[in-house]
Amino acid sequence: MTGPAALEDDGPLAEETNDMTEEFPPPRSSKRPAPPEIEPVVIGDVRYEQVRNALDLGFDQLTGYLRARDAGTGEDLWVRQVYAVVIDESKERDVQEVYFASMTAGGDGASLIIENERGERFSVDAGTGESTPLSE
Repeated sequence: MTGPAALEDDGPLAEETNDMTEEFPPPRSSKRPAPPEIEPVVIGDVRYEQVRNALDLGFDQLTGYLRARDAGTGEDLWVRQVYAVVIDESKERDVQEVYFASMTAGGDGASLIIENERGERFSVDAGTGESTPLSE
């Protein structure tokens, strides 16, 4: 039997299909969960925010970039790479991307402390965007 009626058949073929489904569950997606939502940080007259898609800005990697904007006008002041993300082209790209996990103003009022999803921490100069890895 073919067509929609065949799908409703409770015969041996339907039982075999059900057994196969139990034996071989549907494949799981290896897609990554949504990246953390990181609130911008304002120091003085500058607003700092994670760049969610640096490829759209012409950079060579999606994540790991920080943007500084004039807090009053919204004008971009600079975009700097905080850390590199090495992508293995033989694997799904989205599960390899590394977003910011947290971003806070440094205690000195002149820097930001950024931690990424790998637990790596960086101090970023609020004026220049220069990034320095912090040791554990």
